[in-house]
Amino acid sequence: MVRGVLLDEDADGNVDERQLARFYEKIVRFRDVHEELPKGSPDRNIADYCKRNKISLLTGNTDAYTAFFDVGSKTVKITELTRQLQAKKRLYLIKIEDDQSQ
Repeated sequence: MVRGVLLDEDADGNVDERQLARFYEKIVRFRDVHEELPKGSPDRNIADYCKRNKISLLTGNTDAYTAFFDVGSKTVKITELTRQLQAKKRLYLIKIEDDQSQ
């Protein structure tokens, strides 16, 4: 089982979290970390949070992955998970591959 995933504002409420719980030990909702990531936080801050906490990001933002390179990641894996998670809108999982501990 993979360690954790952050649901950003696009993903939060648009996915069946029971499906996510099959793959992740920890599900972090954007609204639950509002002190570190206020609403409307730039992608770079979100990517930095994910990198520091060794978690993946679930988002509807098609270009959020670029921020992961901005914070020093060398390799990211992007997977479209709309059907698998029975999401109401298109969602992408961004996983840092530099450190296989995620």
